[in-house]
Amino acid sequence: MTTINFYKSTGIIDYFIKLFSRGKYCHCNITINGITYEAIPFNKVRKFSLVVTDEIDSFSINLTPVQEQNLIKFYEKQLGKGYDYFSVIGFILYSNNRRKSGKWFCSELVASGLFKVGCNVLKRVPAFKLSPVILSYSPLI
Repeated sequence: MTTINFYKSTGIIDYFIKLFSRGKYCHCNITINGITYEAIPFNKVRKFSLVVTDEIDSFSINLTPVQEQNLIKFYEKQLGKGYDYFSVIGFILYSNNRRKSGKWFCSELVASGLFKVGCNVLKRVPAFKLSPVILSYSPLI
């Protein structure tokens, strides 16, 4: 089973993220068969076991077993890659440019993996333009 997890955290940085993205979510990650993958500031892409709290809204997404396995392979290859601060700044400034840096921000990582396995959560929006809020609008979630 695969879920996308959206965070409603209340810290000061979270407040500004929600303000700029115009919604209630400041972070997201993805859980596949009990293992969660995320890109998080001040860290690298990592995997862990998620502890669900009231600050998290989790939504199931329907994937085939083959899609889930390919998604795991994709995220495993991303482990250890850095957080992309410059793309987040570009996102806030509404930049249309995406640098190929090998780094990720949270919603970009989630959406890129899903796009890679043929799950087009938002068909006309590239992953680098998706905030957690925009990603949460996907009709597939």
